[in-house]
Amino acid sequence: MDSIIDEIKSKLDIVEVISEYVKLTPAGVNFKSLCPFHKEKVPSFFVSPEKQIWKCFGCGKGGNIFNFIMEIEGVDFPQALRILAKKAGVSLKIKDYHFTSKRTKLLDILNEATKFYHWYLLNSKNAHEAREYLKKRGILIETIKEWKIGYAPNEWRKLYEYLTKKKFKTEDIEEAGLIVKSPDGEYYDRFRGRIIIPINDLFSNPVGLGGRILPSLEKEDVPKYINTPETQIYNKSKILFGLDKAKLEIKKRNYSILVEGYFDVISAHKAGTKNTVAISGSALTIQQVKILKRYSPNVILAFDVDPSGQASTKRGIDIALSQEMNLKVLILPEGKDPDECIRKDKKLWLLAIKESKPIMEYYFSSAFKEFDPSKISEQKRVVEELLPVISKIGNLIEQDFWLKKLSDQAKVSYEILRENLKKYIKKDEKEEEEEFPLIKKDQELEIQERFVGLLIKFPEHILSFYEELKDEFFATDKLKKIVNHLKKIYSLISLENEKISYQEFKESLIDEDLKTYVDFLTLAIEKEFPNLENKVVDKDLEFLFKRIKKDFILKKLKELEIELKTAEEEKNKEKIEEISKEVKKLTEELGKIK
Repeated sequence: MDSIIDEIKSKLDIVEVISEYVKLTPAGVNFKSLCPFHKEKVPSFFVSPEKQIWKCFGCGKGGNIFNFIMEIEGVDFPQALRILAKKAGVSLKIKDYHFTSKRTKLLDILNEATKFYHWYLLNSKNAHEAREYLKKRGILIETIKEWKIGYAPNEWRKLYEYLTKKKFKTEDIEEAGLIVKSPDGEYYDRFRGRIIIPINDLFSNPVGLGGRILPSLEKEDVPKYINTPETQIYNKSKILFGLDKAKLEIKKRNYSILVEGYFDVISAHKAGTKNTVAISGSALTIQQVKILKRYSPNVILAFDVDPSGQASTKRGIDIALSQEMNLKVLILPEGKDPDECIRKDKKLWLLAIKESKPIMEYYFSSAFKEFDPSKISEQKRVVEELLPVISKIGNLIEQDFWLKKLSDQAKVSYEILRENLKKYIKKDEKEEEEEFPLIKKDQELEIQERFVGLLIKFPEHILSFYEELKDEFFATDKLKKIVNHLKKIYSLISLENEKISYQEFKESLIDEDLKTYVDFLTLAIEKEFPNLENKVVDKDLEFLFKRIKKDFILKKLKELEIELKTAEEEKNKEKIEEISKEVKKLTEELGKIK
């Protein structure tokens, strides 16, 4: 198990992997970025290529390459292992229990179901109507193969029987969302008589399925589209259909196109706009916005975004604006959706993309279309329609620009609008605080960690503190162990007049947790001081040690004060004298600390 993990680590660079998710910029020997796990204005997320670790000094999250994938993708270790093994070109023996979890079992089931339905569409006589239907929609064999499109036969237990023959358990197939239990306890296939579209995660693993009923089977009480229900591996608020195929193109073009349906995406990719993804009928969520922002902050919306229209659509746009996304709106010249428009003439689709308008321009032109400035009711209408949208804009300069524009066009005082804007912003800030909780920092611990981090980075300075340095000065067992180990190592090498490197010190630790901890301690030092000089280190260590010693003495004096009070109540003269001597001694030591 460890050998596989080490092999994956050796073949992958943490900087390259994390760069697929966030934009990293050099910071001395390390790289920094805005944290992908909480909202911030100043970068506190650091990646160390030397240590192969990452750490956010704002929200406190950190770890190695596996921890990052688990955190950002919301997956367990076996799934993260599979993802990174695939990237590294390392083969895993899937039967090994170390690589298997409930999630990976579900992934295997979805993968097998996708292969079954795809084979059935390409090869079965019973899928003739499905093939003809796709052909009419302009979806030919190459596209079917590229998107692994399939067909679910109009039979009750075809997939269920196939999967059970493959030794998959009934309860796992049910958890994967592929079968349904009837009231009399019998199981049957969820998808019957439907075109099957696999819904993939970022790594092209099927995590869910979408099914479109064949036209001949359409009825009023039968939904045209159904999806697998939410499962351990399929969370529709975190999935963007087609992103596994679109992510590189989004990065390259520096914008994404957001549509509503599977066939919209497939047609858009066929038309050459391979930076298109879909929300699959649900409202745009904050998780989806954050995922898109990893690749580009620029998005073109190709669905109905009327500001007074659907609440769910508006909520999604509000989220995108609050995350400082640059939104544009695409107006279709032909057809009810992008798929229909592209099938009529793909040039119209490409022109619509070129002529897409920034969202606020679209909102303003829509709100002021039939505006009558002489009517107060009209002034109220446009203000009530546009002010909540303006409040969602994360960039304050942009927000102020649109507020002034609203004031000019609606003939309403800027000061009145600014005052009214506050109530919306307060509400947003309250929601944001709940959504992005940051760690509360312990200043005493921070000082101790900084001191120990500097000593690890520059162990030759330990000589200045060797005699006075005691493990009882430190608040945690980890720091105490590291300080003791530093003293031990230094006493050994000083006898031979040698120096010890950071890597040698780290390797001399037996405890893996301590090794990781010293990595984080030194990364924090590198973050604060990319180019430290010995002279600066000396002064900083001296100041920090005095603070640590002072904090320890003050804490000790408080404890003695409580003990003294107890001794006085008990009239224990011997104890009172003993404590008093200790208080005097510590007070004198405190007085020497400048």
